[in-house]
Amino acid sequence: MQKVRLYDHATSIQVQLDQGPVSLCVSRVPSPPGAIPRGRMLLLHGNPANMHDFGEMAARLARELEVMAVDLPGFGRSDNVRPVQHESVLDTYARHVQAVVERLDWREPYYLLGHSHGAAVAQRMAALFPERIARLLLLGSVGTPAHWGYRQLALPGVLPGLRLLSRALRVPSPRPVRRELVRAIMTPIFAPHPLADEWIDTQLAVVDSRPEVLVNMAVVASGDPCGQLARTAEAICAPTLFVHGAADRLVPTQHARAIYEIVSRRCPSEFHVLPGTGHMLHISHPAPIADLAVEWLGRHN
Repeated sequence: MQKVRLYDHATSIQVQLDQGPVSLCVSRVPSPPGAIPRGRMLLLHGNPANMHDFGEMAARLARELEVMAVDLPGFGRSDNVRPVQHESVLDTYARHVQAVVERLDWREPYYLLGHSHGAAVAQRMAALFPERIARLLLLGSVGTPAHWGYRQLALPGVLPGLRLLSRALRVPSPRPVRRELVRAIMTPIFAPHPLADEWIDTQLAVVDSRPEVLVNMAVVASGDPCGQLARTAEAICAPTLFVHGAADRLVPTQHARAIYEIVSRRCPSEFHVLPGTGHMLHISHPAPIADLAVEWLGRHN
């Protein structure tokens, strides 16, 4: 199946909460002719990705569901938002995404799927807006304690260093150098799935147009988001499906399972480990994940 180019169907939706108008980029995934959606699903990408990563899996889900994808604040084509005083970055993001959902006029509870950091935002949305989330699906979710990537991003000096790097990238530099830098960082995160040149080119184009995305990588990892997830997981009351890659080298399975153990004490939950898959499992294995998601939703309706 060909993946959908989500930006071909994207629009900007403006919301205003604490800090003036903010526009978030949203894409309505086209359904095949004759399809009768049996529910609505919102997709949240990871850090520092964007909605583009969901292309093929979104097309498969759209055969059964009405599917929307959103660029989280500060990523893809969405505006930055500043964390509100005395509030975590996760909660600020969660409230802005939910405000977009309200603008979409989704009146009935909907399904929420998040990958990696997007799964963390999804967990906070399920805790903050329990009446709005019907089912929760978490792919390669960050868990607790913080994985090595977020521990590195939280080190002193990393955020100012990324600010300097983002400014430096505004000056043209050899593309082969930048390509190899992306490859070196992302190869272990994609492993054991090969890292495609197309994916590298897409991410380079994003960084070329918005170097501040590098800064946002560290911003969303600040304030111990993984600790917050552990402290607040018991507030989740939506049935939850966890899907994790057995070979995930970024987030060890036990980190996501620690959240599952808390959530499963309150609501029906399942934890599936996919053999031979890494952290970017929604890109490497879109078909089995979409099939698993649809089958699981059918059993919990």
